[in-house]
Amino acid sequence: GDEEVTRGVKTNLAALLLDVAKGESEPSVWKSMYAETIELSNQVLKVFPGDESAEANLRAADAWIAHRTQVLDKAETAEFLGKMNEPRVVVAASPPSDGLSDEQRARRMLLDDDDDDDDNDNGKDEL
Repeated sequence: GDEEVTRGVKTNLAALLLDVAKGESEPSVWKSMYAETIELSNQVLKVFPGDESAEANLRAADAWIAHRTQVLDKAETAEFLGKMNEPRVVVAASPPSDGLSDEQRARRMLLDDDDDDDDNDNGKDEL
């Protein structure tokens, strides 16, 4: 009856969503398509436990989500690492007018560590 028709429609729609989602490049689009496939498959399985087509659609959607999420994560990691390795543009600052040499300025910066939160309050700075 009607349940059989609904079963076929939901199963076919889930399979169609799987096929269309494979061609989508925008993660928000393909993720929602796979989520809808899972929802439709679960609706069919609730009324028809063990339905092979619904189970196959469910497994396929889970597998595609896992695969594409992994690929996406790898691409984002590669993009991040690529940006980390990009040459940095260093803008030469005009030298400070404090009258100190670079060595004296560096030494002052190392020794002038007032933001140190360690419990060593013996009055000596450790390098």
